[in-house]
Amino acid sequence: MTDRSKIPVKYPRKSVAEPSATVPPPKPRVRLMAERAEVKPQQRLARAATRAKAPPVALVKPLPAPPRKPSVSKAAPPVRTDAMAHFRRYTDNLHQLMRTYDWSPVAELAEDFARVIKSRHQVFICGNGGSAGNANHLANDFIYGVAKNPGHALRVISLAANPAVLTCLANDEGYDRIYEIQLKELANRGDILIVFSGSGNSPNILKVLEAAKAMGVKSYAVLGYTGGKARTMCDVPIHFAIDDMQIAEDMQGIVGHMLMQWLWDNRTAISGTL
Repeated sequence: MTDRSKIPVKYPRKSVAEPSATVPPPKPRVRLMAERAEVKPQQRLARAATRAKAPPVALVKPLPAPPRKPSVSKAAPPVRTDAMAHFRRYTDNLHQLMRTYDWSPVAELAEDFARVIKSRHQVFICGNGGSAGNANHLANDFIYGVAKNPGHALRVISLAANPAVLTCLANDEGYDRIYEIQLKELANRGDILIVFSGSGNSPNILKVLEAAKAMGVKSYAVLGYTGGKARTMCDVPIHFAIDDMQIAEDMQGIVGHMLMQWLWDNRTAISGTL
């Protein structure tokens, strides 16, 4: 009988290592499942606690609503004044001014107009804004409204009439010189200058008055309010002391129309025309 221990082994058996003292022996399957069943509730609690501590997810916040305006009690709508009462007040002021005014400066201007019609001197008129419109208007009335026969009316020029000249001088020399430069080019000694101004303080009005005095041109100023500096700078002030620009401009037209009618009524005596 062969001794198998002495037969060489071609593939030796793997030696099974003895279990180490540090490695715990495998647990029975039943016990392992029981432990896992106990761990699951604990893990769920741990996960829930972790989620509670985690920062919240950043959500897109809607734009804040605009601040609400503080509630303001609505004021009562403005009440319109009575139109008829306003018109009566306006005409009362105008009538009071005309009734109490000393018209002697206008009478002096009328006589000067009669003089320059005979001598064929010129009349220059100027103003700003509505006063410039009045200057243009009255230049028309004095050229044609005082005599129908050419050569017997006033030789009148409105310095406010030519926009090309006005804008050229305002651009190149300054707005305060638009009338002064024209007067220096066109006027001669013995001519008449009439300025229209509500305040009497417009720089271009003051400059043309200075030029007239230096040239020997007699100056009249139709003024409102306090008359301003023009009241003492002109030769003859026609001053209506009223704090109302519209009535001050009314008086410019009224003075001009009064003069026009007087010249027309006396055209034969002044210039021999019918």
